[in-house]
Amino acid sequence: MRPNRPRPAFTLIELLVVIAIIAILIGLLLSAVQRVREAAARVKCQNNMKQIALAIHNYENANGYFPIGWIISGPKPGRNYIVDLLPYLEQPAIHRLYNYTLDWTDPGNAAATQQAIPILICPSTPQAREGMYVNDYPVSDVIDELSLPVLVPWPNPDIPDASPTRPIRLVASFFMTPKVKDQYIDPWYALDVEPPKISDIPDGLSQTFMVLEDAGRPERYEEGIWTPPSNGRYPARNEHWADPENRITIQALCRGNQVVNCNNGNEIYSFHLGNGANYCFGDGSVRFIRQDIAPATFAALYTRAGGEVAGSDW
Repeated sequence: MRPNRPRPAFTLIELLVVIAIIAILIGLLLSAVQRVREAAARVKCQNNMKQIALAIHNYENANGYFPIGWIISGPKPGRNYIVDLLPYLEQPAIHRLYNYTLDWTDPGNAAATQQAIPILICPSTPQAREGMYVNDYPVSDVIDELSLPVLVPWPNPDIPDASPTRPIRLVASFFMTPKVKDQYIDPWYALDVEPPKISDIPDGLSQTFMVLEDAGRPERYEEGIWTPPSNGRYPARNEHWADPENRITIQALCRGNQVVNCNNGNEIYSFHLGNGANYCFGDGSVRFIRQDIAPATFAALYTRAGGEVAGSDW
């Protein structure tokens, strides 16, 4: 008969080591799962932008020009470019409800404007934002004076122009096609725009941003951190898909000379891993570009008629 011997047991130190190893493995697994989910969300976000680009080009094929970027509320009923795209985004029912003779805020348009459109929502955004009818993919108007010294220095020895004012072609976006044909007009007096045509984009469709990303509104974020809505000079608002003020103005600067992911107050902003944002170009392609893109390269890709040669860092 075998003698009874005590079975060996884990010491406390061994048990703690095992628990620590398990915790590390769980942490690595959760991080990997999170990265996979975000990669899928980024692809979904890019697909959303591609569908919007396809709708814009289908609109252009049907009409001979692109949809108007915005009509500011005032003498005319205001609306955003998304309103004209509704039939091309497979939203004909919402389009039939929309009354073009009324402003987007008019109660007569509530049946249309109080509808969420899933394709306009970036899945990487932390908040669900139920009942807010957002569009995370706005167009843009101009590079504003706050960021101009970095993005478009003036005078510029490479541009033979003796004017003390930058010509509007150096600050105007894809959809910034003013009705007033004064090349030195103050951009803020040129927001009465007309629908752009392909001929209005001489820099080339594949070399010009068309639709940008500004996710998270009306919650306000600054360099990845949630901040109070009233914090800073860039409030995060105008998130509604029909709001003509839902457009990006390139103003904020952060991290020295960068204009991307500074804040989401009508600026380019995303929640994607990789420190960048998605951009939809005029030819319908969508690319993820890092936020540390050179200022001159960004300005060259932003403007539709600047005549610049874009760098290769994108």
